[in-house]
Amino acid sequence: MIKKITQAIGVLWFGIALTAFAGGGPGEGGDSLAPAAPGGVSAAGSALNISVTWNAVTTNSDTSALTDLSDYRVWRSSDGGSSFQVIATVASGTTSYTDDSSGLGATVYYQITARDATPNESSQSSSSNGAKKVGGGGSIGGSSFTSGDQTPPTNISILINTGQEKTSSIKVTLSLSGTDAVQMLLSNTSNFQGASWKTFNKEIAWELTFGDGVKTVYAKFRDVAGNTTGAISNSITLEGSGVSAPTSVIPTKTPTPAPSAGAPSRISGFQFRAYLKIGNENEDVKKLQELLARDKEIYPSGLVTGYYGGMTKKAVEKFQEKYGIATPGVAGHGSVGPKTQAKLNEILGSTVVATTPILVTTPSAIQVPIGHTFAKRIVLGMQDEDVRKLQEILATDKDVYSEGLVTGYYGALTRKAVERFQEKHGIAKPGDPGYGDVGPGTRAKLNELPQALQSGGEVEVRAKLQAQITALQQQLQDLLSKFSKTPQTKTTQ
Repeated sequence: MIKKITQAIGVLWFGIALTAFAGGGPGEGGDSLAPAAPGGVSAAGSALNISVTWNAVTTNSDTSALTDLSDYRVWRSSDGGSSFQVIATVASGTTSYTDDSSGLGATVYYQITARDATPNESSQSSSSNGAKKVGGGGSIGGSSFTSGDQTPPTNISILINTGQEKTSSIKVTLSLSGTDAVQMLLSNTSNFQGASWKTFNKEIAWELTFGDGVKTVYAKFRDVAGNTTGAISNSITLEGSGVSAPTSVIPTKTPTPAPSAGAPSRISGFQFRAYLKIGNENEDVKKLQELLARDKEIYPSGLVTGYYGGMTKKAVEKFQEKYGIATPGVAGHGSVGPKTQAKLNEILGSTVVATTPILVTTPSAIQVPIGHTFAKRIVLGMQDEDVRKLQEILATDKDVYSEGLVTGYYGALTRKAVERFQEKHGIAKPGDPGYGDVGPGTRAKLNELPQALQSGGEVEVRAKLQAQITALQQQLQDLLSKFSKTPQTKTTQ
């Protein structure tokens, strides 16, 4: 029983620590060869935004095959010269970006860079053509319009699973309607944080947030003239999903010993049926990683993140080579196709294999960096102690940085937290220069906070920590309950 409890704690904290990768931190590789610069960069303006597109990067700078593409970074300039600044990071499987933060009527230019999992970054692409929001007329999705129409779409509605009251899966279907709607904005949050406009469809697959309970999906609609409706919503109760919501706990630097090896792991009642490749992020990828992690020669890091990155691709390649499924240069090498699925499912049906948990960290009190002074500009992509101190301060306010990850890397999650911090304290808002970066105004406010947190915020911080501990204890209790009900199978060699 002691071993089970130790194992449960290790696995739970391992899952929490892995979430740090979501912030856009350094990737999985170790090479020094950068990807080739993207080509074919172009921009097209409409009344609402500017659409930027480019060609996918498939080679390194020396023309060798690129196998660990991680993401692209979008750079923007008002003059097309040397003043380009990063405005966004997009996933490796995406070759477009919609910029809605440029000023109306202002001509802007774009460049794109590609990064691998190390991360090595390519040189900047050639500049795009100049583009701007066209104001009172233009086009959306190829349809031209004038500014005379001022009526937003009518007869709008949204239903989850055709109006069902309950579901046991986070994967649902949304049914939507809206007279004259050409675009829609969907989100699991009422403030539409991180959502982007998409072409209107009457039916679309959707994923709810993790954790059982009442789930709400919000929607807005827009016509060709740019007229936008207010938000509407629909709710459904998620029950028996078996997927718990992640607990946001801030880990410290002090590690605890990993549990001993030998506890069995099983992925029961699951079959691989979907084609999986680099860039995918879903539950199937998580199951794949769990299975690959059983063999340390194939997947020595054993990371279970749900994201199919360069590391997972390498593991799949080793798996395919070990079982004679595919070799380098053969189509499908590094992707999970029918033959790889068949072998994975064959292994799933065999006797349970012992696994060794990975060293993880345990939570302690939130460390507020008293006495630290921020003196330099901090921007997306930086990695140093200043970023770590920044994350520690932001993590003391759950409304600003609910993830609470302290990684030392300034990724997308940290940038979003800084934007919320700036809005909360009246420093900057969307569209302002420096929004999302730690400049002079943001540094001044940050330098005011640590002492205030030490003297007046300690009680609040402890209260938040206690709530996190309580949630963790409940999850441990659930895990122990499951362990007690699961019959144990002897491990075979």
